[in-house]
Amino acid sequence: MRCSRSAGYSLLEVLVAFAIMSIVLATILPGQSRMLRAAARYEEKLMAEDYAISRLERLGLSDQITPGTTQDTYRDWTVITRVETRPGVAEGSDLWWAVVTVERTDGEIIGTAEGVRSAGGPVP
Repeated sequence: MRCSRSAGYSLLEVLVAFAIMSIVLATILPGQSRMLRAAARYEEKLMAEDYAISRLERLGLSDQITPGTTQDTYRDWTVITRVETRPGVAEGSDLWWAVVTVERTDGEIIGTAEGVRSAGGPVP
């Protein structure tokens, strides 16, 4: 009587394939994780830059211009707005140099915008 072998994989072949797949995944996943963290940081920087530009545009329009430094929070960021006179900006006029800086809680600057403002909004 002849013993017939059924078609299929042996347990050893399945275990070897599983071990190879585990090794490949173990080398790929850390790289994917770093890539996702980098993408999240880049997105946060884009949003912070956009927010800084938006805050700068509001100065003189919906926000009153007052010389000095103000600090407030948005999301988990610290937003610092500095308004001052600068050389080259006419003394006694309603023109001001404004800088808006967005920082993370660890102090890293992730967004900034600056420009000349007047009481009536941006100066072209």
